[in-house]
Amino acid sequence: MKIVDSGYKIDLHIHSVYSKGKDKGKVAFNTVSHVNTLVSKLTENGVQICAITDHDFFEYPLYRKLKDFETDNASSIIKVFPGVEFSVEFVGEDGNKVIHVISIFNDEDDEKVKNISRNLVDENGEIAYDRDMAFSEEKFLSILRGIDIDTILIAHQKSTLSTIHPYKNDVRTLGEDRFHEFIYTDYFEAFEFKNRKNEVFNKNFMYKNNFTESIRFITGSDCHDWREYPKIDSKDKTDFRFTYVKCIPDFRGLVMAITDHRRIKTINSFFNPTENYLQDIRLSIDGNPHTIPLSKGINVIIGDNSIGKSLLLHKLTGYIKKQDGLLKQAVLKGYETYLKNNGIEITTEISRGEIFGFDMQGEVRDKFEQGKLKSDDFLKQYYPEPIRSDPYKEKIQRVLEKLYNYLAEKYALDLKEDQLGKFQIIDEESSKAESLTFVGSVSRDNKKVKEYSDVSTQLLEVTEKLRDLLNNRWVSQGDKETIEHIAEQLDGLSMKYGKKKEVAELDNKKIALFQAAVNTVKPI
Repeated sequence: MKIVDSGYKIDLHIHSVYSKGKDKGKVAFNTVSHVNTLVSKLTENGVQICAITDHDFFEYPLYRKLKDFETDNASSIIKVFPGVEFSVEFVGEDGNKVIHVISIFNDEDDEKVKNISRNLVDENGEIAYDRDMAFSEEKFLSILRGIDIDTILIAHQKSTLSTIHPYKNDVRTLGEDRFHEFIYTDYFEAFEFKNRKNEVFNKNFMYKNNFTESIRFITGSDCHDWREYPKIDSKDKTDFRFTYVKCIPDFRGLVMAITDHRRIKTINSFFNPTENYLQDIRLSIDGNPHTIPLSKGINVIIGDNSIGKSLLLHKLTGYIKKQDGLLKQAVLKGYETYLKNNGIEITTEISRGEIFGFDMQGEVRDKFEQGKLKSDDFLKQYYPEPIRSDPYKEKIQRVLEKLYNYLAEKYALDLKEDQLGKFQIIDEESSKAESLTFVGSVSRDNKKVKEYSDVSTQLLEVTEKLRDLLNNRWVSQGDKETIEHIAEQLDGLSMKYGKKKEVAELDNKKIALFQAAVNTVKPI
């Protein structure tokens, strides 16, 4: 398979009975005789790429039994990889910690795959631990060198990256410095998590620390009872979400996906299902049909000069560049003659309406030389003219202005209401007033002046915008007369509110004179 048109659902963390050294009776059901149960569960969940990764052990016959289902059309499985879940003791900030590391191996050399188990045991057939139920980091790397197969390393990180209490066997238990060392040296191709609730926190941590392109996350079921797949066992309540990878279903494709965060998702959304694309190129040579499949992504035609690359593109697009005056008739005739003389018939054709863009070599060069590389210049022909927002802004502004005025008036009325009845009556008999005091004041109404002025000004602005339309050649003469009539009416309204503003200003002057006279009153 060379063309990828969908993501593949994967699970690279499944246990069998050969994990009994650490998992005891939890994995008792998962024997070779019950592989059909696992396959049934994998198919029920649509898993396409998988691996059995037992603790520090590899059982080739079990791997081979599951791999036979790759060619079974009744199952969903299209690829099975050999793998091991290693227990590795690393040096951490607070002492040595055991981290679980899943190793997925290349399956191309079956003889080397058969020998994986030999590198895991000693001369007595026991797992060759050099630590307490674990391998030292040096021993782990030595085993990988002995196996001598390309591998993908996926480290446990079941808890969120931001947690201060990581789970046992998680990378974060080694401390901040060692964690960053793994990140910056790409020690591990990916980190595994299980609970979908952790995904949000992990992404937040990655963005906050600028690790978006440095860390890849992948989910694994960690299933210990195949009957309960994809749960760990019957007691598992974890909200599990499968991972999808965008790759060709072989080891090299998996490596490309695991090392590129853009190729790993928990939703199969790598391709737009409604997007048009050319599925293949169909042609015949001397009557023999040939079909060249194409990807939904970028496809590249490679060949020497004058080998027919441009001919193929022009033929596929129905020679549309002739209509644009860019493809000369002599060249087109030469193309057709070449196809006829060599017995080539290209039956695939893309209609003009389905062609988003087609730039010939000369056009590409011209765009570079003229600087027409901005997205706006390139895309504007495919979209309508932008909507002028000014009229809509004006409507919203008027509503907001009206709301503001209502609130202002309400607060003014509330203030006056609070002041009602709050005055003191002086008892003339007991009073010995020696001065005259004005309580309150007569004030100028500057707001009224401003409001009338704003109304007059806004009417003038609208009038000027309307009269701009009189110079537009697309406006009919009858409509121009209507517009001029409306403009004259608005001119009259503008003058009306201008006069109201003048009256308000005159009232303010009178009030100012009155206040000045009051201020000159002296005590008797």
